[in-house]
Amino acid sequence: PLPPSINNDPNTPTSESLIHRASTLLSLTAGTSAFGSLTRTYHFPPLPPIKLRDAPLDNANYASLGNQTWGGAHVLSELLVQEPQRFPILSSPPLSTSTSNTNTTPLRILELGAGTGLVSLILFHSSPSSLIIATDFFPPALSNLAHNISLNTSPISAIPLDWSLFPSLQDPPPPLDQPFDAVFGADIIYEQQHAEWIRECLVRLLKKDAWFHLLFPLRRTHEKESRTAEDVFGADDSPLRIHEKELITCDTDTGEEVIYVYYKIGW
Repeated sequence: PLPPSINNDPNTPTSESLIHRASTLLSLTAGTSAFGSLTRTYHFPPLPPIKLRDAPLDNANYASLGNQTWGGAHVLSELLVQEPQRFPILSSPPLSTSTSNTNTTPLRILELGAGTGLVSLILFHSSPSSLIIATDFFPPALSNLAHNISLNTSPISAIPLDWSLFPSLQDPPPPLDQPFDAVFGADIIYEQQHAEWIRECLVRLLKKDAWFHLLFPLRRTHEKESRTAEDVFGADDSPLRIHEKELITCDTDTGEEVIYVYYKIGW
């Protein structure tokens, strides 16, 4: 308990508030898995602020990975806002005209492994007339993704997508039954099978004149997994190939440098 002289001071935090602050600091130093759910506001001027809830991360359970906003989503979002010329979808007319020239349909944009939805929300604010579809696999991630979409009053759709099964589906359900004008993915390759699964999905999901924008960190702990992107999309028999590659170095709050690799992939 605090001394009476302190307790009587209205400008001095109470013992309860001090305990809360101390426990918050301790949980932060222990990592996001100990901190619990946390809602943050992200600012990418000139776009409106974006609110995202990060749910607890269970390091022993892959199903919780999508509950966190990873660095790749930050970097790809910054590129979308600061360098929109990289992405033809953002410089296209708001509506694409059908072959009959009598109807117009919104541009269709897909995010793979959307996680908390940061990239999809940036895409919505950057191209509000487009149809944005955010996908993930694990139910906890999809539930948190739907919460964040609602939190930002966005018309984005959150739907499940199993990369390993989708290529073999006879009749994919809407809206995955038609190809997309652009596909995005951030921090989505962390297993050796992922790049191959993603390529087989893109064969059905990417329009012939469209691009897949892929960005992820080059982690020392996942060197083999990182190499699979170039192995898969650089193979002689691959229908989809890497057209552009760029290394992006970012500084973290701790002063450590993290290198991200960006790929522009198409037919």
